[in-house]
Amino acid sequence: MDIIIQNGKINFDEMKKKHNEKNEEGKLKKDFKDFNMNCCGPYYDLMNSHLHVWRKASLITNFQGPQDYKKIQLDNKPWNKDDVYCSICHIKVKANCSFSYLKNDKKIKKYRENRENLKKENINYLQKWTFFYNRLTDRVNIVNKIKTKKFKIVNNYYKLVYKLLYKPIMYEISVKETKLIYPWELTPYQSFKLENPNYKNSVIFNQNDDKIITTNYLMIE
Repeated sequence: MDIIIQNGKINFDEMKKKHNEKNEEGKLKKDFKDFNMNCCGPYYDLMNSHLHVWRKASLITNFQGPQDYKKIQLDNKPWNKDDVYCSICHIKVKANCSFSYLKNDKKIKKYRENRENLKKENINYLQKWTFFYNRLTDRVNIVNKIKTKKFKIVNNYYKLVYKLLYKPIMYEISVKETKLIYPWELTPYQSFKLENPNYKNSVIFNQNDDKIITTNYLMIE
């Protein structure tokens, strides 16, 4: 659309006249089926098969004002150079709370305020949950310490009673040495040795010194 400026303002009435003249002369919009990147718009797209490429009006070549991609003829409507349009079909972008070019949009402000409030609520909830979790953990640790202490006291009590009622075992370490050991202090080998004092006389042990291997052997470390 030709831009006509008079006295520092855009004269839309004169622009409309020029626009109507061009439409009457057959200068219509281009079909998107014949789209060419080197050929500027606006294009009409009856199937709405193209992706919008948003630009400010001042950055769109051959901008003809806001258009409808379903119409073949050009529309003549007032427009602002700071508004955003599709650079292909010249349709105006629809503002919403999640996508808007207006800095003071009330919807964006409300959306941001709700998001900040939600963040604060989540932080407060997390802090409360952490506080109660730490308190619960401390109580569990205290209970476990008490249980452990009780077990040690009971265990030591039974040991003391056993020592008072029963005598320790005289465990022979060698011919010249013995040791006083209580049953709970015996190793599995010591218990076996007490129950089977002559276990070395068994046939599984070699009693003949002549058959001891002293040559032709390999030592694995």
